[in-house]
Order: sequence, then structure tokens, then C-alpha cells
Amino acid sequence: MSASFAGWHGPLPRFRADLQILRRIGAGGRPTMHYVRDPVTFETFEFGEEGAFICRLLDGRTGPEAIRRQFEARFGAALAPADLDVFVEQLAHKGMLEGVPSGPPQRTFAEYFDPEVFLPWFNIRLMFGGRVFEALAHHLEWLFSWPVHLLCGAAFFWAIAIYVLHFREIFAGVARNLTFEFFVLLVLTSCLLVQSPRLIIHGIMCRRYGRQVRDIGIAFLYYVLPIVYCDWSDAIWITDKRKRFWGIAAGLYYQAALWAAATIGWFVTLPGTLMNTFWLNVSFSTSLGFFLFNANPLVKMNGYLLLVNAIEVPRLRERALAAFGAWITFRRPTEVFTRRERRWFIIYGLLIFVYATLHLAFIAFLFWDNLTPLYEGRGALASVALILFVMHRPLLDILARTPPVRWLLDPRGGPARWAVRAGIPAALVGALFLPYPYRTGGPFQFLPAQRAVLRAEVEGMVEEIFVREGDRVAVGQPIARLAARAHEKNLASARAQMEAARADLERLIAGARPERIERARADMNTAAVRLEWSRRRALRYDTLLAESIVSRQTHEDAQAQRDYDAALLEEARAALALVGSGARPEAIRAKEAEIAGLQALVDDFAADIARSTLVSPIAGRIVTPRVEELVGTYLEPGQRDVVAEIEDVTTIQAEVAVPEQDLSDVLRGAPVEVVPWGFHETPFLGRVVRIAPAIGTDSGDTSTAILSGAPGSAVLSGAESSAPRVARVITEIPNPDEVLKPDMTGYAKIAAGDRPVWDVLLRPLARWCMVEVWSWIP
Repeated sequence: MSASFAGWHGPLPRFRADLQILRRIGAGGRPTMHYVRDPVTFETFEFGEEGAFICRLLDGRTGPEAIRRQFEARFGAALAPADLDVFVEQLAHKGMLEGVPSGPPQRTFAEYFDPEVFLPWFNIRLMFGGRVFEALAHHLEWLFSWPVHLLCGAAFFWAIAIYVLHFREIFAGVARNLTFEFFVLLVLTSCLLVQSPRLIIHGIMCRRYGRQVRDIGIAFLYYVLPIVYCDWSDAIWITDKRKRFWGIAAGLYYQAALWAAATIGWFVTLPGTLMNTFWLNVSFSTSLGFFLFNANPLVKMNGYLLLVNAIEVPRLRERALAAFGAWITFRRPTEVFTRRERRWFIIYGLLIFVYATLHLAFIAFLFWDNLTPLYEGRGALASVALILFVMHRPLLDILARTPPVRWLLDPRGGPARWAVRAGIPAALVGALFLPYPYRTGGPFQFLPAQRAVLRAEVEGMVEEIFVREGDRVAVGQPIARLAARAHEKNLASARAQMEAARADLERLIAGARPERIERARADMNTAAVRLEWSRRRALRYDTLLAESIVSRQTHEDAQAQRDYDAALLEEARAALALVGSGARPEAIRAKEAEIAGLQALVDDFAADIARSTLVSPIAGRIVTPRVEELVGTYLEPGQRDVVAEIEDVTTIQAEVAVPEQDLSDVLRGAPVEVVPWGFHETPFLGRVVRIAPAIGTDSGDTSTAILSGAPGSAVLSGAESSAPRVARVITEIPNPDEVLKPDMTGYAKIAAGDRPVWDVLLRPLARWCMVEVWSWIP
């Protein structure tokens, strides 16, 4: 690293004699640009007129004071010692001074974590691009004709009209398909249909305007995503600013035309078809990439290059991040700025850093939100690993500057250094075979060991509540009392009817009294006397009719009286026989049945009176809020009116949603450790008591309740078919102080025995190979 030149009193170091100071005279009143070119590395740096003037004064003999005097004489403004010091240090860092070791300046965090710098990628050069793009520029010259421009303009305005008229349909289609897989498809579409052709278009424009395209090849973004690339950086040397503008804007022009074509393709294809979804994907990814990246001046792409071309400030992004990082860490500026320039550079650097941070945060959230719900702890570790992979360049750069790593990577050997180098991988391999107490698990929900819901079995108004929320009750303890006046009245009426029926039964069984029999016999004798009299009268009327003394009507009346008296005698005899024989068995059974029905009614009314006092069926604690407010409420039997809920949580159950693939590791009686969200510092221990016989699905949302259902037999909540499949493992946790409450959630781990570390790490991959890959084999 070069030393600071602050307070330097002797001659300043000499500017390298082999460096070429060039200048380009600006056309149309624009200022002349000055450049310094390294003939060895072919690096070119742009300077202002003041910087080029100072470089010519650095001859190894002139001191700082003389340089400042000549600068003031040349430009009419004083050069601050600090500004000169910063400028000379900048030259030293670039290796432009003789006798001064070069080296990059110490970067700030804003420069370390610039995605444009640490974005992981590598490229494979295939060929020199000059001839290829010469041929493309020649054969595709028709693309730059006015008819093509008019066609693209018409398509662009048509696409805008489609978006205005059908925005809701487009938004609904994107929202319906907005999944992790859809995001991956967006990225692939952007790489293959947007970015690759865009770079080829830039190469064609660069060659069309007389500049060279050095390389053409394939770049792999994040080491995975392929992009056809070409080095069109020579376009910055296009002299005509208008042509340079079109060379940079050609990519945006192509992207706008592709968006218009995709939008029209979506509009003309049938909704719901594969092509309709494809065109929607292309339209959305193209428009999203246009505004978020390509046309965004905060990202080092077309929008940024157009900004640099407009204001003609070279290396704007790097200089702005350096200025912002130096300002926020209270370091000296990395270069000489006026007060106005420094303010705008800091603001621009701040905007770049905030946007890049939001970009990285979105990627991190995308991984975390999709992997963690599916794979729990392993998904979280995978998310962290992916984030570290994305940021591995600056992290490795920082790590490489630490003394232990520098000592370890020192090319000089030595027994100690080689022993450490060999020992580190050996220790890592050995650690893979260490036993690890493997545990499976998943989200859980607490359920009480016993739960009773107390409802009214009879209708009535609540007269009294004997408990409050939180009271502990015993089995059979009264909880509430309903008004029983109607039931008492019904009981009294039923009892009176039953007593009357019993009296009738006793009379039937006892039979007729003697005086009733004597009366029946007297009635029979009377009927016999009357029949004897009417018979004699009828015989006498027979003789008188024969002698024509009485009329035929009188004779018939005498015979009718005789028959009537005979019938009365038979009835008197039957009555005497009935009174003498007692009650019939059928009458006794009917009366007994009537008495039994009345007895059941009495018992039912008595039970209603007993049920009007509600008692606890279990020992537990009242959990119903404000139960005492039920006084005066009219209740009806059924499922709607709940008087109180009693729960026994001295032993609480934790119902764990274990992933289906880990079910073989769960054994009955295995130790379990649960950590509720409400007591995250305290794990609670228990045992597995049973495993549900059916596999269900889990929505993955433990913020409310992961399990729901009837008490004691909870079932997994409804989930979509894409939700992970889980098994319900029921565990019991001792809870004597009752600190754990039902419906609390958290995470549980179930012991599954010791396994080697390599088996734990590779278990998901091995399972996938043994099931998924095996299914591919015919």
C-alpha cells in the first residue's frame, strides 16, 4: 500500500513516463476530455483538464507547494493541500507513480457489498466477435430501417392499449401464477429471451458504428444461469454522442419491442392455454426487468450507461459508492470533489446502496419464505447457505485479509503450515463420522389431556353460577343452577295422576264389595218377577185375541213387554255374574301399563329437576371467559348454548406434525422436547404416546393453529394438495404447575437415535435418490 502524501515537503513522485496522456476535443461546445492510457495493461482512465495538468507537473522534482502555485496560476483557483494529497494517492493506488507500490485503496462496506462487484458468475470465451458481428450487422441491416421502426412503434402503442384496457386480467393472471416456480421461470426467460439477445443487439450496434466487439461467449450468472454475452465496451469510444446514445439504448429498444410482441401474443391466444401463459410470462418478465434493471439508472446496465453518456461522468457508480462509503464511515474522500459534486455523488451512492440492499433482501426473503416452511430447520440452513453463496466473493475477500488466513495461504511452505493445511480437511472428514443425536420433529399444538364442554340438558333460565374463570373444580361439583319451577309443577301433576291410576288398579284387583253383589242379586230377582208377570199377561192376551176381545196392537204390546223383561233379566244375571267374577286380566294389565307410563314421566321430570343443576364431569379448571355473566340467560338443550368448558392440563398433550418422510424415525415412548413460542427459553420434556393412523396435510402456518378438530382427536387443518404431508404424533408433557396452556404452538423435536454426521447431512439427498430417482428406473 502506498503511504499518505499529507504534509509532504519534498518533491512528489514522478508520473510514469510510459503512460500516454491523450485528449479528445469535444464537438458542439462540449469540453475536451483527457485520458491516461497504460500501454502495458491497456487500461484507460479519464481525467479532467485539471488532473491532466497535475500529471504533467509530476516530474519527480517539483514539490506540493510549487504544484499548487502553478495550478492557481493556470486555472485562477487555489488547490487545497488535502485535494492534492487525495489526487496523488489516487494515482499511487492505480500504479501511475514511479517508485511507489501500487495497491487498491481500503474499500468501505458499500463497495464490498456492491452486487455489481460480488455477483457470482464466470464466462467462457468462445471466439473473437469482430467477424461474427460484422456479418450480423451486414445481414440484419433491415432491422434498422424505418418500416421496422414504424411497425415496432405501432406494436408498442397497441400493447399499451391492451395493458390499459385489460390490466385487471393481466394482473389477475400474474397473481394466480406468482409462485416460486413462476419466479424461476421468470429468471430463465429473462436470461434466454431478454438479456442474451439484448447483448447481441448491443454488439451489432457497436460494430455498425465502427467499433470492435472483442469477445463472444457464454456467461453463467450465479454459476448456473447461462447468458450469451459479448464485450461491447468499445462502444464508449464512439465519437458521435448521438450514435453512442443509440448504441446504448438499442437494448432497451429491443426489450420494449419484445414486451409489445409478448403482450399482443397474450391478447390473441386463448386464455388458459399453454401459449397464453407463456406470452404472459414473457410480457411480465420483460416489463419487470425493464423497469427494475435495464432502464434503472441505479443498476449498471443500459439506464446507468445512458445516464453516464448524458452527464459524461466516467465510473460514476464506483466513484459514488466510494464517496458514500467514505462519508458514512467518516473517512477522507477518495478523490477531489467540489462541495456540489460531493453532495450529488453521496446521494447517488446512497440510492445505489439502498436499491442493491433491497434487491438482496428480496432474494433472501424469497429463499427463506419458500424453503423454511417446507423443510423447517434444514430449509433455514439452506436459505442461509444460498445467501452466503450469493455473497461469497466479498466475504472471502474480507476473510482473506485476516492474519490467520493470510498465514495459511502463504505460498512459502514449512512443516507447521503444511500440517495445518493437511489437518483442516482431515478434521472435517473425521467430524463427518462423529455420532450425532438425530432428532426429527415439526410444529405442534398443545391440547388438554381431558376437556369437557358443559351444556344445558334442559331448558330454563340460569339462576346461579357457582364458579368463575380459572376456578379448579372436582368431579361432580356444581357449576350452575337453572330455574326448575316448570319441571317441579310437571312432576307434581304426573305424581297425582300416577296415584289415581294406582288406586284404580287396587280396586280392580280387590273386586266388587258384598253389598254390590246383593244389590245385583236383588236387581236380578226383580227382573225375574217382572218377567213372570209379563209372561202371564202375554198368555192371557193370546186367549183374548183369539176371542177378539183385545185388539192385535194390544196383543203385540204385551208380547214386546214380555221380551223386554226377558232381556232385562238376562242383563241382571250377567251383571250378577260379572260382579261375582272380579276384574279381567286385560283391564289389570292396561291399568298397570298406564301406571308404568306415569312412573316414567315422573322419573323424567325428576331427572330434569336434577339436571337443572349442572355439575362437572371431570376434574379440571374452568376456562370459559366471564362465565358468571350467564346469570339470567335462557338456555335450550343442544350444541349452541355452552355454559362452561373444563380442561385438565396437569398433563398436557402436544400434537406434533411430523413430516411423512421422517415417520420411520418416530417410536412410541421416544423422548420429545418441545419449545413453545411463549416460553422459548425453556424446553419441556415428554414422551410419545401414540401415532395417528392416517397421514394428512399441513398448511405450514403455525402462527394461528396448525391443528384443529374435536377435543382429544384433533385432525390436521385443511390444506391444499400441494401442502407437505405430515403424520400426527401425540405426545404427553407433564404440566403440574399448569404453565403450558392449550392451543399454544411451537416446535417439537423427537429423539431418533444417534447417527453419523454425514448421514444427517445427506439424508434428504439419499431419500430423494432412493425414492424419486428409483422411480425413474424402468
